[in-house]
Amino acid sequence: MGVGGLNHQAEQVLQARGDTSPAPAPKQERERRYADIADDEGGVDNYQTPAYARAETSGSAGGSQVKNLQAEMEQLKSMVVELASGTNTRENTRDEADQDLSEELVKAMQDLVTAGLEKKFARQLVRNAAFELDPSQSNDEGLIQDKVAEQMVQEIQIGDLLQGVGAASGRSTCTVISLVGPTGVGKTTTIAKIASLGILEKKLRVGLINLDSYKVAAADQLATYAKIMNVPFRSVNTKEELNQAIYDFSSLDLVLIDTTGRSQKDQESLLQLRHMLAGIENSRSALLISATTKDSDMHEVVSRFKIFNPAGLIFSKLDETSVYGCIYNVQRRCGLPLLYFTVGQRVPEDIEKASAERVVDLVLDL
Repeated sequence: MGVGGLNHQAEQVLQARGDTSPAPAPKQERERRYADIADDEGGVDNYQTPAYARAETSGSAGGSQVKNLQAEMEQLKSMVVELASGTNTRENTRDEADQDLSEELVKAMQDLVTAGLEKKFARQLVRNAAFELDPSQSNDEGLIQDKVAEQMVQEIQIGDLLQGVGAASGRSTCTVISLVGPTGVGKTTTIAKIASLGILEKKLRVGLINLDSYKVAAADQLATYAKIMNVPFRSVNTKEELNQAIYDFSSLDLVLIDTTGRSQKDQESLLQLRHMLAGIENSRSALLISATTKDSDMHEVVSRFKIFNPAGLIFSKLDETSVYGCIYNVQRRCGLPLLYFTVGQRVPEDIEKASAERVVDLVLDL
C-alpha cells in the first residue's frame, strides 16, 4: 500500500475518534545511496544499490562478464593449489628409468637435484650408492646419504694454487699467477686474500700488479692492500709495462696479477687479455667464478675462459647463496680442480682452501 493510502486510513481513524486535527505529515525520505543505520530502530534502513553496481549487474552482457571472471579465478585457484601441493612437478613423478629404485633412493636423488645437482649426476650418485648397499639397506636414508657423500668425495678434484712456489719448495725462480674471470666476481679482494695466505702460511715474498685499467677503484683498492701487507705494487696498462713490472719483481717468490673483468660473451676482449698475459715465464692462471652465477652461465664462463688454460677454479661469494650443487656440476663437467672458496669480504679471514668434504657439506647440508 502506498503512502497516500496510509494517510487516508489515518484520517478515517481520527474522524471516528472525534479528533479533527490533521494527521502529521509523513517524514520526507531522503535519498540514500548506501545503507544507513536508523537511530530509532537500530536497523538497516532503506538500502539502495549504488548506481554503478546496478549498471554493472544489469543486462546479460554484464552478467556473462562476471561469470567469466569468476571461472578464471577458480581456474587460477586450482593451479595455485596444484603447484603448492607438488602434484604438477616433475620432481615428484618417478621416471621410468628409476622404477627399480626404492622410495628412499628416489627421494635422495630428488634432494640432490633440489640442491642444484644436474639430474644425470644425481642419478649416477644414487645408483652407485644403491649398488654398494644391500637390498635391506636401500630404505635407510642415513646409509644412502653416507654412500652418496663417499661417492662425491671420491669424484671431486682438488688442487693447490701455491704448490711449488717459493724457495721452500726448491724453486728459486719467481712464480706469476694471474686471476681471470667475469666482471663483478671479486677478483681484487681475492687477490689480496691469496697474497695474505702466501705471506702468512708459506712465508713467501709477494708482489702485486694491477692490470685492471677499466676500474680506477680496483687499482686504488689493491694499492691499499699492498700497503697494509707491506708488499710492492705496480699498476700497468700495456704489455710492455706488465713485462717491466714482472722483471722488477723477479727477485720475489710470487707475483699476483689482478686482471680486468671480461664478459664471457666478449670474445675479442678475452683474446686481448690473453695476448697481454702470453709469453710470461713460469706463469699460471686461476679462474674465479661467483657461486651466485646461474649453472648454465657458469658452464659458458668456463668454456670461454679455457683459452687461458687455468690451473683450477676459485668460487667466490659462497656466503651469498644457499644452493651449491653448481660447484659440483662445473667441476665434474670441466675437470678443473677446485682451489679456493671465499665466504665474505674480510681480508684475509674469508678465504678457505677448497676440499671435497667442504663441497659435500654444502650440497648435502650436513
